[in-house]
Amino acid sequence: MSNWLGLLAPAGTPKDVVAGLHAAVGRAMADAAMRKQLTGLGIEPASSTPEDFAALIRSEIPKWARIVKASGAKVE
Repeated sequence: MSNWLGLLAPAGTPKDVVAGLHAAVGRAMADAAMRKQLTGLGIEPASSTPEDFAALIRSEIPKWARIVKASGAKVE
């Protein structure tokens, strides 16, 4: 099992806004001080395209849905 973190925007966010956010995050992930701070927190800095991240999320939903169902976990 591994975890991941990401930045999400509401559905329908204009593509130019998504591109601008992606560029800003890319600059932050390229900054040596930011990378050092994240690494110090046990986070492996990485980035991908918005399309690749969306595909990751789509692939994780059915996997974790099966695990939660099999576990019998309930929301209270």
